Amino acid sequence: MKKMLLYIATLALLLTGCGAEEHGRTAQLQELYGALQGYTAEIRVDIPREEETLHYTLSLKKDGETVEAQVLAPDALRGITARLGGETLSLAYDGVTLDAGTLCPKVSALTCVPLLLGTFPQSYVSVQSEERFEEQNALRVSFEAEAEGETLLCTMYFSNENAPLYAEIAEDGKIIAFAEFTDFTFGDILSSDTQAGSD
Repeated sequence: MKKMLLYIATLALLLTGCGAEEHGRTAQLQELYGALQGYTAEIRVDIPREEETLHYTLSLKKDGETVEAQVLAPDALRGITARLGGETLSLAYDGVTLDAGTLCPKVSALTCVPLLLGTFPQSYVSVQSEERFEEQNALRVSFEAEAEGETLLCTMYFSNENAPLYAEIAEDGKIIAFAEFTDFTFGDILSSDTQAGSD
């Protein structure tokens, strides 16, 4: 009986220790991304629609409050550059810039990553767990984000090097955006050789 009680107590300590470790790492990640002023990334984004799923590959560069996104795929849109600053959006192609006005819809291929990384530092994390993601250990976190008055459920996976690997955004139980980070480089917080890749 004493051995059984000792076993249960030891197991409880181990389980508590794991939860505390994950909670501590999540807090560190939120602090890191809250202070992050710049990054570069390459992402593959899928946006499900009623009759089809739209697929994009984007190159992102964040500098302060501005995020610049260059379309790498599909070929029909390749070369278009979008600049997001606050709630405004401008598009540029072949030297011509067009003011596209305010952001619409609330989540798009261009806005999902800035929304995720901008919201995560201030959000309450409801789920945090260590999981396997594409043959590597990752920290999975879930949190809520607000967009145009709607509450979105966001789930992200982070590598052991603290870079984002994958993310989903859901509304009313339905996923409205997927984002896979094929490359990520921190700007002014961590050294430029800290990257995530899933090639």
